[in-house]
Amino acid sequence: MTGQQVPPRRLRSPANQPRRDRWTASCMRVAGGVALLGLNLVVWGCVQNPSSVVEDGAVADGASPEQRGTAPPTIPPQLVPEASEGTRIIDEPISPDDWAAADLSAVRRLEILGAVSTETWDWSPLASAPLRRFHLARGGDDRLAAELAGCRDLWLLNLPAATMSERGLRHLAGCPRLRQLRLGGVSISPEIAAELAACPTLRQVHLLDATLSPPALRVLAAAPQLESLYLDRVSVDVETVREIIAGRRDLHVHWNSGHLETPEPQSSADRPQPREDGRAEAGPGE
Repeated sequence: MTGQQVPPRRLRSPANQPRRDRWTASCMRVAGGVALLGLNLVVWGCVQNPSSVVEDGAVADGASPEQRGTAPPTIPPQLVPEASEGTRIIDEPISPDDWAAADLSAVRRLEILGAVSTETWDWSPLASAPLRRFHLARGGDDRLAAELAGCRDLWLLNLPAATMSERGLRHLAGCPRLRQLRLGGVSISPEIAAELAACPTLRQVHLLDATLSPPALRVLAAAPQLESLYLDRVSVDVETVREIIAGRRDLHVHWNSGHLETPEPQSSADRPQPREDGRAEAGPGE
């Protein structure tokens, strides 16, 4: 319409802003405060950990012993004992350094299934272990036997592929609480058999791939405390074994993974009778 005046546009003050604008302004102020707080935290963290702001490969003056490389070596997870059971089973190769750093002070059962260099291996960490059961899948020399002899609580020993001599076997016979012994790849002489038979706690013996003479087997089988004898691939034939264990009805015997019945002892009437010429009379039915 002609001649109608248009009122002048007034500038809006903050008090006159719409509610949406005031909400936006509040959010921006909060966001700014959060950003400032985050910046302060980053600065504080850099002060507390100077190594995080040095160049790659450098070590700051305030670095930790781990960063400086002066901290003790970290024990591999497979060597850390389980506090609940005291059991550690190592089924992968381990290095000499990892083994030397192992804490075995709480390990009561130790099984080493991975390959180790037994000729140069340092078995001294076993001295600190309260071992009750020990299994080494491959190897086992005189040095190992000497360390195991110091394990006062050891009662089960499994060395299926040992390389020890009579010296090492004598160490094993000296284990004060040895109850179960499984040995492979060794040679048992009558003298060593006598030392094993003299072990008062020995109840079970398992020999495999072992050299064993009849006299040695006779001495071992005569140990009164022995309850079971397992023989796998030994150098004594089964008939000799039957003859040696005759009369030991209380002895549980296995031959090449199968139960071997203990023959009944011969009565005096069944035994061949001597003749005047020194030769034996044939028994009944012969």
